Order: sequence, then structure tokens, then C-alpha cells
Amino acid sequence: MIVGGKEVGIHAEDILVDKLQADLSQPRRYQLELELQAKGLDPTSAKKPDGIELATRFDELRTSIIENEGVSMPLVVEKANGTFRVVDGDRRLGAVRNILADQKVMEEHPTLKERLSKLPCIVVEGPLTKAQRLALLSHIHVHLAPWGPVAKEKVVIELREAINEQRISSVMGTKPSSIKRQREIYEMAQSFMDTKGDRAISYARELMNIKESLRTPEVKKVTIEKIKKSIIDDAVDIRNLRKILPDPDAREVYLKPDTKIENAMNVIKAKELQKALNGPSMDFKDIVDRLIATLKTAKFEDIVKYKGNRELRKIVDEAITLLSTFKSYI
Repeated sequence: MIVGGKEVGIHAEDILVDKLQADLSQPRRYQLELELQAKGLDPTSAKKPDGIELATRFDELRTSIIENEGVSMPLVVEKANGTFRVVDGDRRLGAVRNILADQKVMEEHPTLKERLSKLPCIVVEGPLTKAQRLALLSHIHVHLAPWGPVAKEKVVIELREAINEQRISSVMGTKPSSIKRQREIYEMAQSFMDTKGDRAISYARELMNIKESLRTPEVKKVTIEKIKKSIIDDAVDIRNLRKILPDPDAREVYLKPDTKIENAMNVIKAKELQKALNGPSMDFKDIVDRLIATLKTAKFEDIVKYKGNRELRKIVDEAITLLSTFKSYI
């Protein structure tokens, strides 16, 4: 194997847990140190051998190892001067040691003690320099890019053919409620996967985030059709339905086949403006006069802070287009 430009020998070996040494100076420990400090906790805990137990998703990994009844992914260790230093697998080693120390788990899973007493390792013949060790760790993490949403939901669906959602939760380190939700999102995304590809999950997730009482069959049908036709072309815009659907007038506009979300939002905005003005419907000239008067109160220092803000630029462009259209009728 090539490590940082150097050819090194490697072999696979099952190594006793007690012989494996955690690298307390590796990047994950440093990240954990900063996280603890931000939470007002003792950052030095990150450098203790069992400090890795405070790492993100540690409990999920622990549960997954118990459910799997062993470790599936080998650790990568550096062998030098008779010692085995963990390069990659700090959380796995910590989780295994935590499990072995849990008497209750050992009683409930009698085969675990033997299966976890040794861990599968890819042994790299050292010694490695610090730069080589970090290059190896970096290269490993480039290879271990996490699943995207589509792939993850697909795994959940296919696992359901073999095991129940409770066990899927343990295997994948995800809450049962999340597994159920991932399945529902995946099934909804199938409705427009052919037109949106992997972005279909984002659209489905935003639609599923709408309160169930508002997400009626009619709303789902109309929304799915608008997504497929690209009338809705940004998943984030679906969040506006939380405001639109409770309002009868805005909802009516939205449910028309070819209207955009912004058409329905304009109904909401008009009502909000009217409420703010706290009066009856205003003449068009009065509306424009008030708009100009309000714009004149804007301060330059308040405007420049929005430099590069695409959302505001879009709103300003829309206002210019509307005023130009109105002007053509005057």
C-alpha cells in the first residue's frame, strides 16, 4: 500500500482489544475537544482514553455493534516497536471497550465477549511519520464519503424486506421514528424521481415537513404535479406552504393547476400589508405613495449589508418587474 508516497507492507490480523492503543492526538479528538468547550464542558476529557465516548453518534455506533454482534469494518492500525496504534477506528475501539465493560449487555448477549475480544485490523507496517499518518487518515476518509439521502433511504427500504424497523434502527444507528419517516419520504419521492433524480428526496422531505392536517391528499397530488412540471423548482419554496395552506384564499390560489407558490404567497403578503396599515383597501396611488415614502427611509448602511443576498435581489427584481408592468397601463 502507498502511504504519503511511501510503499509500506500491510496485512490483516485479529488483534486483542487490550493491545490496541488509541491515538489521543488524532483530529477527531481535537474536534471533540472544541465541541466540549463550546458546550461549557471540560475539554480535557477529549484526551482521556474513554473520552471518545462523548463523540457524536457514539451511542448509535455502540447499538449498531451490539445488533450486528460484532465489528464489520476493520480498524486501520500502525505497527511499530511492538505496539499497535489506531490510525482509523477510534470510535469503534471505544464502543467495543464500552460494551465489554457493560455487565448487563454481556449477560444479554453471551457471544459478544468472545466476538469482541479481538478486532479485525488492517495492520500497516510502521513506523510512520506524523505527516504519513495524517495523509493515510485523510485518504481513508475521502474513500468513506457518507451516503447521500437517496442511497440511505434506499437501504432502509431494502432492509425492510429482511428485518423489521426496530432492528433496522439498531443496525443503522437511527431512531425507529426516523426509519419510518425515511421510508415515507422515499415512497413519496418515487412520484417524481424520474424528473428530479436524487433531488426528489429533498422535495419529498420538505413536503413531509408540512403538518399532516394540512397535507391532504389533494395538496399532495397538486404539489407532486407542480414539482414534476417544474412549476415548483426549488424544494425550499415548499416551506411556504406552512403559511399558505391555513389561509383559505391563499390555499385556493395555490391549488389551481398552474399557479406558483409565489402567487399564493402574494395573497398572504397583501393581507399582511393590509393588516399593518390597519385600514380599508387602499387606492393604488396611495399604495405606491406609501411604498416610496417607506423606501426613502432606508439607510445606506442597512442596504449594503445585503450585498450578494440572492433572495433580496430576487425580491427587488420582482418589484421592478411589477412596477414596470403597472407603468405600461398608466
